Amino acid sequence: MISYLQAIDVIRTFALNHYFINKFDFEFREQMPNLATLDEAYPLLFVVPIASDTIQNVNEFDIDVYCVDRYQKDRTNVNFVISDCNQTLNDLVLWLEEGQDSIEIVSTSTQTPINNDLLDYVGGWVLRLRLQVEKIGLCEIPFKGETPPTPPSCPSGFIRNSDDSFTAIVPSGGELILENITLQTFNSKENLIDEIRNPSNVNFEYRIPDTIIVNSNNTYQLDAPSCDTSVLPDTQIVLKDTDENIISTTDFPSCESYDLTAPDGAITINGSSVGSVKSNGTRTLSVKLDGINSGTFDGFDTWNLTSEWVRPTDWLPIPTIETGEQVFYGLFAVYNVTLGNYLAFSFAGNYTVDWGDGTPIENFTSGTVATHRFDWVNVGNVTSGGWRQALVKVTPQLGQNITVINLQQFHPTIGTGRNQQFMDIVINAPNVSGTNLTLYSNTIATNRVVERVWIREIGLLTSTLSMFSNCSSVQSVPLFNTSAVTNMASMFINCYSIKNIPLFNTISVGNMTSMFNSCFSLQSVPLFNTSAVTNMTSMFSNCFSLQALPLFNTSAVTNMTSMFNGCYSLQAVPLFITNSVTNTTNMFNSCTSLSIVSFTTTALTTTTNMFNSCISIQRTILTGLTRGVSLLNCQMSATELNSFFTALGTASGAQTITVTGNPGASTCNTSIATTKGFTVVI
Repeated sequence: MISYLQAIDVIRTFALNHYFINKFDFEFREQMPNLATLDEAYPLLFVVPIASDTIQNVNEFDIDVYCVDRYQKDRTNVNFVISDCNQTLNDLVLWLEEGQDSIEIVSTSTQTPINNDLLDYVGGWVLRLRLQVEKIGLCEIPFKGETPPTPPSCPSGFIRNSDDSFTAIVPSGGELILENITLQTFNSKENLIDEIRNPSNVNFEYRIPDTIIVNSNNTYQLDAPSCDTSVLPDTQIVLKDTDENIISTTDFPSCESYDLTAPDGAITINGSSVGSVKSNGTRTLSVKLDGINSGTFDGFDTWNLTSEWVRPTDWLPIPTIETGEQVFYGLFAVYNVTLGNYLAFSFAGNYTVDWGDGTPIENFTSGTVATHRFDWVNVGNVTSGGWRQALVKVTPQLGQNITVINLQQFHPTIGTGRNQQFMDIVINAPNVSGTNLTLYSNTIATNRVVERVWIREIGLLTSTLSMFSNCSSVQSVPLFNTSAVTNMASMFINCYSIKNIPLFNTISVGNMTSMFNSCFSLQSVPLFNTSAVTNMTSMFSNCFSLQALPLFNTSAVTNMTSMFNGCYSLQAVPLFITNSVTNTTNMFNSCTSLSIVSFTTTALTTTTNMFNSCISIQRTILTGLTRGVSLLNCQMSATELNSFFTALGTASGAQTITVTGNPGASTCNTSIATTKGFTVVI
């Protein structure tokens, strides 16, 4: 016959094989909290006996079947629990009806939802079932003195452990293989440290793994025995200079703060000590380039510089030039071509030209255009580059002064659109001033091969507009007196090969528009005095190699349109004073490495594409901004976006801030900006 315990065994089989159920038990209802909390395994299927009837030799049991699962603390999974438990009870009914033959369902009732019933933070459903087992007869009654008939089968065995946290039923004659025991070790933060498995009912020894101590960037690791004390070794600070020479080492206990004083640096020029400079400090020096005084610079000492560019040894040498001498030297490249090798220029003041190719020396009156064609067969001195060379020399005639130098002249044979072929230019012209030094420009004569222009002495120039424009091969630029220059627009535009710029005196310069536009190799610029500059439009546009800038004085600048357009190596900009700037259109367009930008922008009216494609920006503060701006697809967290909103001024009319694509867009506090009149698009 089938008893109540064997009916329970049928339901247990279902529970042990169902993927959703992690624990099964049966007892009276008031024992459900005790049994459920023994090992906190959920979801739980729990059977409670209700009633039993014998009808026409048929045994029927009424039972309540509970299916419950645990809620999360914030109850966000309530509906998932209700749904899963309901489906599990439906699975049980279907399985009892069609999946086994031992018992039959007489009737079922409506499932009733439960919430925290007997158990806190637990919910699910309860279902009442009436089960019918096989008939019993007189032969099955165990009377004394009677020989009971042989039962059709022996009852199953019931197995449990000492605290009833594990129970199982084994069919008569069957075999139960106990699963391995899993032992997990957690730390106080509920992080899993270790997990091992061991056969049931077998004693074993377990050793807690060592504690691993690491620092904040995982560059240091210490393995320490658990429940033991370990002393962290001292931290060592090694102070080095930029050449990796060790200045000092200091040890101090780990996890303690320590004030470290960097020593002063000694300044030595030409082997002589000229004092010291504090760590992270500056000293102002007067400057000479290649031994020639290059203007007035405040300072305590004289710094003689030589340019990085090294003049090839197979080029014709430049003769010694005396101070005050008026002379122009140009090393002209002559190529083996049928047509070409044309040269034209003009000087003010009657002047004499030695063409350097053996042809007669010529005299020209002031302002007259001198023209010449070099013939390959008449010029010697072949260079390693395969071209021949002629050293052109221009000097004033007796009693005359050279006051104007103009290399933008046309040879009548070929007209416009030519390239000059000077490889090296040296100018010593103390009487040339104002706007009278005209070397190259964007639209007339250009020189794409010149590698050096050395201006030794020059008068007070007032403009260097397009002076080295399109000199794509120039590597060494002069440091000359620019104290009176007011316009440096396009001065080095398209100088693709130049890497460094000397410290020009820019105290009077007001216009630096496109000054370094498309200087692809430019790596750094010195701290120019830009206090008078009002326009920096495209100043560093397409300077692909530029990574950092000094803190220029930008208090008078009104226009920064495309100032850093395409500077994809630029990582940060200083905190410029931008109270007068009104236009920043495309200012940082495609600055893909830029991470930090901070400005004061109370006067700003146009921000179109200011941060277009700035995919690395993590922080930007535009204090006082009253206009909309797009920060699309940047890398700003919710905290940084909130800081950006906080620094905003009051919106000037309808203004929109776009932060779509930022990591913190969905969780930032947009109300900080909206209360100031901005619309925020996340």
